[in-house]
Amino acid sequence: MDEKASFLLRALPSLDSIKLMRYCGDMSFQEILEHGTLRRLCILPGAERAVRPFVMTREKIDSILAYCPRIEDLTVSIPRTNGDFREVEIHRALAQMPRLKKLEIFFDCSGFYDWRKGGSSLQPTSPLGYADIQDILINASIYEPLIYSIFRTIIEASAREFPPLQRLKAVIFDFGNLGVEYTADLDAIVQFLFRKWQCIQVQEMVMTTLS
Repeated sequence: MDEKASFLLRALPSLDSIKLMRYCGDMSFQEILEHGTLRRLCILPGAERAVRPFVMTREKIDSILAYCPRIEDLTVSIPRTNGDFREVEIHRALAQMPRLKKLEIFFDCSGFYDWRKGGSSLQPTSPLGYADIQDILINASIYEPLIYSIFRTIIEASAREFPPLQRLKAVIFDFGNLGVEYTADLDAIVQFLFRKWQCIQVQEMVMTTLS
């Protein structure tokens, strides 16, 4: 499907808006970069684990900036890696988009993709062990100070010649396969963690809300 999506994107004239969900891979991503007039972009790959997943990285954000500098409204999924330097690098890369006004981040907490190994760390249908589940739940614990910190990181690192980011939304995207140990108690925790945070810049104030 990635190949078919890339063929379609290649055949279209230069677009103002692209929304690509589920069927997104490296081929279609390269074709997206050819649409240099983009102002709105949404890239949300599916949760299928049969193939190597498409993962948003610092390098891919840099490519979007280089080829599509007019982006104002961006929706992407990024791996949640406990706020380490890789996550921070992505946040700082997003800050370099000069015209970015609205940003929606879908945090992928599945742990399916292990950057340290450079590829898939879990089999597509393998249930997770207790340690894996613990890591996923820790990564899924998105709270107000974290969202505010991400928002401030992007604003403080952004160029001053354009208005700063106005709105940030953060959503938990994927927990992966929690397996046979997925009990009612664990389900209650997961449902609690499936929350949406939003930061809005209002003059000199930042308002953070939970939905």
